[in-house]
Amino acid sequence: SRLDELNRSAEVASYARLAKTGLYLLSAVGYELDLGRCTSCGKECPEERNAMFDAALGGLVCLNCGGGTRVLSPRLRNVAKSLTRPSGEPLSSPITSEEASALVTIVEETLAAHANFQN
Repeated sequence: SRLDELNRSAEVASYARLAKTGLYLLSAVGYELDLGRCTSCGKECPEERNAMFDAALGGLVCLNCGGGTRVLSPRLRNVAKSLTRPSGEPLSSPITSEEASALVTIVEETLAAHANFQN
């Protein structure tokens, strides 16, 4: 029904705001995520490829450096980058509940790894 659709939309918007706030918080306290290159060797990760992410290392980790604990799709990396851009560039399509939830989890994992934050 239309009411259920509106409720889901509001839930996604809330999670998206939470993800955006969490990403800004990480940046503000010195733990900004590097979603463009390997945090170990600095190798660039093409934007159209999946990437391995490690919260303890604060970003992507290429396979040559051991990989990460979570796979990020190109779309999820783009969503995370768009949420942290000051210009507020719009996404090609709206953020989904799965994407927002995944980003909140990434923020929580990073906080747990760096600030002893436990959910």
